[in-house]
Amino acid sequence: MQIAKCKLQVGLATNHWPLATFLLIALALPAPASAPRDDLLRLVPEDVGFCLVLQDLRVHSDAILRSPFIKKWWESPIGKAIANAPEQKKLAEFETQLKEGQIRKWA
Repeated sequence: MQIAKCKLQVGLATNHWPLATFLLIALALPAPASAPRDDLLRLVPEDVGFCLVLQDLRVHSDAILRSPFIKKWWESPIGKAIANAPEQKKLAEFETQLKEGQIRKWA
């Protein structure tokens, strides 16, 4: 009885396993979701000259309200018209009710 000496060339197949594993994992991962800001900006028409998007308004509201831009805004004619509007007065009353604890906060 004679045994043949066969050598399998497994070297080529084993060298590709790390690459194949990486490609399998990379293709199986979901694509990163876009931020809500990006989704919102996609809806803005191309002919719009100015679009303001505020992010983390709760965190930055104090800094925004104290900024020189807002101070100038309230001094402008449109800012004065908004400040004297009855809706603004209702919002101010609502804010005092919130601060006094008459209305529960949502957040």
